Amino acid sequence: MTQQCTKLRPPQPPRKWEDVLDASLPLWDEKSIKRCTQYLNWSDRVGKKLVGSEDCLYLDIIRPGDIELVNQYRQHAAFHDSKEADVVVILNTGTFMYDIPLSRQRVAHNLCCTYTIFVFVRYRLGPFGFMTTNDAIMPANLGMLDQIAALKWVQRTIVHFHGEPNKVTLAGAGAAAASVHLHMLSPLSEGLFKKAISVSGSALNAWAVSESADQLTKDYATRLNCSTPPLVSKTEMRDCLLTKPALDIADQYDLALIYRNLPISAFAPTVDHHFLQAPPHVLMRGVSQRNIPWLVSFTKEEGIFPLMDWIDRDPYRRVVDVKWDSVAPYLLDLYASVGEEQHSNLSQIIRKHYLKGDGRQSLINSYQHLNLLRNMISDRLFKTGIVEAARLHARGSDAKVYLYEYSYKGEFSMARLLARDPDDPTQIGVDIPEMLQGTGHMEDFLIYINGCTTAKPTLPEDKQMKNALTWLWSSFITDGVPELVVNPENPEENVKLIDVLDDIPEEPE
Repeated sequence: MTQQCTKLRPPQPPRKWEDVLDASLPLWDEKSIKRCTQYLNWSDRVGKKLVGSEDCLYLDIIRPGDIELVNQYRQHAAFHDSKEADVVVILNTGTFMYDIPLSRQRVAHNLCCTYTIFVFVRYRLGPFGFMTTNDAIMPANLGMLDQIAALKWVQRTIVHFHGEPNKVTLAGAGAAAASVHLHMLSPLSEGLFKKAISVSGSALNAWAVSESADQLTKDYATRLNCSTPPLVSKTEMRDCLLTKPALDIADQYDLALIYRNLPISAFAPTVDHHFLQAPPHVLMRGVSQRNIPWLVSFTKEEGIFPLMDWIDRDPYRRVVDVKWDSVAPYLLDLYASVGEEQHSNLSQIIRKHYLKGDGRQSLINSYQHLNLLRNMISDRLFKTGIVEAARLHARGSDAKVYLYEYSYKGEFSMARLLARDPDDPTQIGVDIPEMLQGTGHMEDFLIYINGCTTAKPTLPEDKQMKNALTWLWSSFITDGVPELVVNPENPEENVKLIDVLDDIPEEPE
């Protein structure tokens, strides 16, 4: 355990112990699996339920078995580089509301075999990580402070595992990818890592920063029979919330999720003038960026998420047409960024744009229009923010930025793993296979780097893609320049990715 988890307060140092602390349990042992309290909201097929514990701020550390031997060799050999290993800190994947557990041992195995130590970080989610009164009474961004506590622990302690504190790469996918980018912008995270990897997310995505966490905090308090300002002080509201069991707080999820899994992250990081000094787009345009090399990616059909939770079954999908003006502000995460009086007009403008001017057409009654809906969500929630973030970081720093789009369609996909099972007669819905064949949110990471239990590549092409992606990460972690494997038999044919600004002499229009 790196920190004590204190409800509604920043993380505290762990309690000291006198005897030897046994931290040797394997990662797959039930006693070592610690998830932070959350309402699990993936899909009907996977399940929706309350899980986790407040006692969750633990790190999982994987040190390959030969690290000790390699370190001894480097100590005695005239080795030109650091004698200690590279360190990869991987933040929990998912949204800021709920996580998608990583297969930690498979990640380490897939990224093997370089001289690397892996550290996996949990952090508080949803109301426990991001409720706030916008002041010191209930400080914002507790989940981000959990991540910083873990990074500081790595700086202090990883050398005892033969890791090099000055060779830390911070990586994440989804909300964790946005978290990585937020740490690149936060003064509190300066000096805690040297390279960064973001998969399917950035701080410029619409869902990455909340503008309404303080109001949602009051809504939760009211539902839990706690009086709120101005009837009582903020301190009294907080003290009342502290008396409520964690699962009771998590059980108010319907206040945050307006329709199915929307919005993606009602609770999220907040501009608090401490961790986050200003909105990310202001920080990226107003000051020089830190010189942190950044590997960034997005998938071609990012918008399959969040659609896969409900678009393939009735009656949920018909709401897109019947109540578009009500659903679109949450589907496209613009509900807090523009006034409520503008929701309907802006929703119609966007709909007409993707339907080529005819907003009366259905978005769900043909594969073509379903794909337009998917593209709309891809653009708004993911692609534009990721590409803009990569461009601005490259313009504002001297560090290299490597951006790629992932579009490979293999045997497995996240949509097919999580969406309704067409062979299960108990799950009523409609099949939309053309839409589900795309490369969905975080798919490059979840399928080939994380490696889902139910998605083990067997086709030669899939195995080749797995090797290409894992070496892309490994080469960036070790050398700071990602390489693509062209010929596994001849590493000299590997192709290095180019910086996003290479051969671009001036700002594009």
